[in-house]
Amino acid sequence: MARYVGRDLHMEFIHAAGTATFSADFRSLDVNATTDQADSSAGTATHRYWIPTIRDGSGDISLLDPGGATGSAYWVGTAPQTHGTFIWAPIGTTSTYPKFTVPDAHVTERSVSYPYDDVVEWSISIQFNTAPVQTAY
Repeated sequence: MARYVGRDLHMEFIHAAGTATFSADFRSLDVNATTDQADSSAGTATHRYWIPTIRDGSGDISLLDPGGATGSAYWVGTAPQTHGTFIWAPIGTTSTYPKFTVPDAHVTERSVSYPYDDVVEWSISIQFNTAPVQTAY
């Protein structure tokens, strides 16, 4: 089984005003995939029976404040309700490496933490409106 570390992760959020590339300043990316369920239990059922219905997905990014012009552009480009394309490549952008693209996504939440004695950190949550498509670089 292949194993790798997260330091080669590449992320982009492409939106109307430009592209935010988080590869240099990220701390983590958590990608979530879920499905809703319908309870189809009835009559003499002795145990609930569930049917999967609609899938859902999202991503949560943690990154350091890049500061300066780059930080300002990222901040503007990741305002809640901003629509765009979210791309991530877990092991980098070398040819043949896996690439995941969500062509329709939007930012649902953005926050910043200014600790007294530590680095300034951002959190960005992105909702997927379509399923991620896996291709290769």
